[in-house]
Amino acid sequence: MNNNDEVRWLQLSDIHITLSYSTQMELLKIGYTELAKVFQPDFIIVTGDFINRKEEDDYGKAKEFLEFVVKTFGVKRQDVFLVPGNHDAMRIKYRDEIASSVLQHDNDPDFYIDKLDRLKEAFKDYDAFAKSFYGRKLGQSNPRYCDPSGVYYQRWRKKINIIGLNTALISCGSGIRNEVFDIRQFNSIIGRIDKKLPTIIIAHHSPDCLIEAQCKQLKRYLDSLKIRAYLCGDTHKTEITLVNKVQYNQTPCIICGVSNAQKGDNYSDVSVIGYTWTGNKAYVNIFEWTGEKGDCPYRFLKSNMWYHNVDKPFSFKMSDEDLSDDAIDTNQIDMAWDEFVKAYERKDNEINSKLAGNSIENKMSCFEPFCTEKIIRSLITIGIPLPAVAEITRKTIESFSKLLDQNSNGGLFKTKDVRFLVLDSIKSMSDSKWRNMGVATWYTKYVRRYGHNNRIIRIYNIPPCLSEHDTVDANYRFIKEILLKDLFKTICPEFKMDTITSAQRTNLANELMEFISNCDLYLIDYSVLKPMAQELLTKPPHPCIIDNRLREQIIEYNRHSVYSNLSAIQGYKERNERIPETVFIELLHHTSAMLLSKYFNFCGCSDLDSYNILTSYIESMIQTQTGESSEFSNEDAVVRLHCDMRRYGITENELYEVLRSVRFNKMYKHSESKRALDMYTDSIVEYANIALNIVGKNVPDVK
Repeated sequence: MNNNDEVRWLQLSDIHITLSYSTQMELLKIGYTELAKVFQPDFIIVTGDFINRKEEDDYGKAKEFLEFVVKTFGVKRQDVFLVPGNHDAMRIKYRDEIASSVLQHDNDPDFYIDKLDRLKEAFKDYDAFAKSFYGRKLGQSNPRYCDPSGVYYQRWRKKINIIGLNTALISCGSGIRNEVFDIRQFNSIIGRIDKKLPTIIIAHHSPDCLIEAQCKQLKRYLDSLKIRAYLCGDTHKTEITLVNKVQYNQTPCIICGVSNAQKGDNYSDVSVIGYTWTGNKAYVNIFEWTGEKGDCPYRFLKSNMWYHNVDKPFSFKMSDEDLSDDAIDTNQIDMAWDEFVKAYERKDNEINSKLAGNSIENKMSCFEPFCTEKIIRSLITIGIPLPAVAEITRKTIESFSKLLDQNSNGGLFKTKDVRFLVLDSIKSMSDSKWRNMGVATWYTKYVRRYGHNNRIIRIYNIPPCLSEHDTVDANYRFIKEILLKDLFKTICPEFKMDTITSAQRTNLANELMEFISNCDLYLIDYSVLKPMAQELLTKPPHPCIIDNRLREQIIEYNRHSVYSNLSAIQGYKERNERIPETVFIELLHHTSAMLLSKYFNFCGCSDLDSYNILTSYIESMIQTQTGESSEFSNEDAVVRLHCDMRRYGITENELYEVLRSVRFNKMYKHSESKRALDMYTDSIVEYANIALNIVGKNVPDVK
């Protein structure tokens, strides 16, 4: 959106239409007519409870009121967004029974999935009302009109994403405060959301009204999808709360009061809420119903309830002020990336053939071959967008090749020589198309992160029981021999370090070394470093070491991620679209991490270590036919794995065959054969389903 543009929308909620609404509603219409003179919305949202209780033609009156609002504010019907509330649900047979069973399984958000169709039957009248309001001309392809009782996603005029949730699936107006929504539908729309646009969610209930598992999942979505605001109703009190997100800024949960004055109701806040989006912020204003108070009866007047002070109304960010991605052509990247990878591999070989000794001296006085991938990773790490990374890398390779040609005798080259060339390449970008994207910032970040060849991070206050030196340099030897051993002793004392391969220990050390470097500190206290490193290695999304205290949480995280990726695959197949390889990678990782988290203390690090460790373990187990493997030390875990496999009718050979099938179909990325793609998809999906059977819906209590 252009910074000069302005978008306004109006939120109504909890209208609670009844047959006896006429007198009070006619007075209220005067207020809406007056409000339309001072606030002209571009679109309108209504967050549920259109009727009070099902009586004859209540929805007819609700439609009449909605048509009045549309006409009064001059918006089109396609610019109105609706979600149902608990009062919009009919009583159906077995509804209370289903609701009760769902609440008994509130730690299992997937329990209700097979009952969703029956639960949605309660919204037949609401569906009919919504479709009648929108009319046939809007078309049946729009999810808002096809299934207004579920979850839908709409992109309004290519300016804002709107996600509508029906959070009243098990509500029936009885005061039950443990709600659910169709999380499968939610997962299926994630891949379609336009990431370049800000996103808001509209629902009837606040996140805290959901069952615990779904509340946690939704809050993770608020974080990962960068949801700008969550708008709802239900409580009849105008309120704002800040939803705690995992790591980014908090999302405001804005609750609208009732938007229809009910005779004799002295509890509810009668109000509507106006939002004005301009620049990077949306400003929020409450319009309160005056009733017969004061000199201005029957009007909505702007409230100062949420003002920080007289001149600054409450607002929330609509976009991040991060590096812009406007110049990124993702389609072009996808097509060119493979060729780019092949090209830099050829260049690596050319350059290394020119180097004396086929290597470059690094900071540790060790020699290593020239590797373009390291340059790429270093640039991505400091936040440079991929197209610019590709250009900087190409410039650096060209410069280094010329330098080698000028020094035909080879000579000794160091990694700092390469870093200087990278800096020169970044500096040369200032006169290109990237000049408005903070090239100077990229240069500064690179210098700060990598430009100090002699920069050494010092670790001090090391306990005497760990080292004879109080202060040491942060290097790989200290990480592998001191810090890692201390971490394993703290996290899982029963685990034997010698059961981890050298490559796995190196991966862990690399992870920790990169983490320490990212801190941008020259000195760090060991008592600070250790708990930070423990958090890094044990917490989702990709824990490297399984902490028994967090085992259930980690399994749950991976299980939900498996379901999410399976839903995404199903969505792509239904739309007959090519499935992105990243979806398969994520599914492989989370499936394997789920199994390893259940049975073993160590699950590895890096993107696919979980999968690779599991394949090697299964292969070893089959070869020995003993159920033991040199890969792991936990024999009890192996026994439990065998028991679970037998319980679900899965043999070790069957599991390994699936793993091998996945491994042998890695040509998916370059294959154009539909049969090959289908086989690859089926093998990964089968592996995920086998793992889900083994893990089960009830996470085991691991002592």
